Amino acid sequence: QNELVNIMSLTDLVKIVSERLYDSRRVTGVSIYLLEPGGLTYQREQATRNPSDVLPVKIETTGARTFLDTLTQAKAVAIEEVQRDLIDLDDVASAATDRARLEEVRRTMTELEAQLSFAFVSEDRLLGFLNVSDERTSEAFSSYEIELIAGLSAQITTAIANSELVRQINERDRLLAIGEMAT
Repeated sequence: QNELVNIMSLTDLVKIVSERLYDSRRVTGVSIYLLEPGGLTYQREQATRNPSDVLPVKIETTGARTFLDTLTQAKAVAIEEVQRDLIDLDDVASAATDRARLEEVRRTMTELEAQLSFAFVSEDRLLGFLNVSDERTSEAFSSYEIELIAGLSAQITTAIANSELVRQINERDRLLAIGEMAT
């Protein structure tokens, strides 16, 4: 599994991760969103077996701020947990702010068809996220399954950060070459 950290092509990374998750026979839906260079949107990356085409292709950071902030802080969010927290809030009358936040997170996860979302966080920056679901069952993912996917997400984070560093080095080298030619 550690070979993921050596992959520099994000396209290859998305393909390998998606295939591994589908091959596990535990998930029927996988979507991976990566932060675009401008930092204003997350782009859904295409994989061999795509999730349904009703999924948003882009997620604006401003429109999904509550979900993205929650995911960045928690590193993993399960829709079952969000729904359970909403039910628990029925007992608390002064929880309007929490209710609005949880409902926004649930709305975004439903829109993304995600039962679980995992953050790719490097240096307190959300580089992207992985969503998984299994439409065949309403049963929640086990803590063991969540732990395995979280480990996979950590490897993906490292690979994305490495890819970003390579891109920055190549850009620096390109600018140096242009500067030398201009001189």
